[in-house]
Amino acid sequence: MRMRITESRRQAAPEDVELRYVRLEPVAGEPSPNFDFIPGQFLVITRAGHKPGYFAIASAPGEGDYFDLLIRRGQGISATLCEMEIGADVEVSGPQGKGFPLEPHRGKNLLLIGVGTGIAPLRSVIRAAAKDRDRFGRIMCFYGVLTPRHLCFHDELRDWSEWGVETFLTVTDPADQPWHSHIGLVQQQVARVGPSAKETVAMLVGMPEMIRENTELLRRLGFLPDSILLNY
Repeated sequence: MRMRITESRRQAAPEDVELRYVRLEPVAGEPSPNFDFIPGQFLVITRAGHKPGYFAIASAPGEGDYFDLLIRRGQGISATLCEMEIGADVEVSGPQGKGFPLEPHRGKNLLLIGVGTGIAPLRSVIRAAAKDRDRFGRIMCFYGVLTPRHLCFHDELRDWSEWGVETFLTVTDPADQPWHSHIGLVQQQVARVGPSAKETVAMLVGMPEMIRENTELLRRLGFLPDSILLNY
């Protein structure tokens, strides 16, 4: 189906890469997608002359008739999405993927671990859980980036706190920026805090090595395999 870019703005300010927030809305008179999706699912986006790209949805199900995306500029369709003006159309398939279903985990604690643009599907989880906040226990989000300039959705952290989300930020390198939180890898921050495995489900998003190391750490902390979830 066709969807239209209605918002596009720089989300963070690193020097090495462009990170952009993009909102897609239905085109009038065109079929609309299913906005009652599963947090953590993704869209497949194409445009003439480009191979399809896969982008996690950053907005929550039922939040509105739109999809929020976090685009890391690379080559192909990701670069095109960063360059397109508001009002331009793209072809969209989805939502797709198994995502992070929340319904089976009502009453449990949520442990979210992500790095880089992996915060996009976790933002979807946070916003979805916040709508039924009393149906979940403790919500902890561990978010790691390269430098403070790579932090996305920084302006929403206060909202997350008001919703009862404990956010643990970490950077690999402060890069001469003021920084008063953890320095290192996100799994080091998780190990330092040592979240309890009791009645807790973990949701991981990131690169394969990060997934592997955090999975091994969580197993040592007592998490069973079926309580460590990936969104693909």
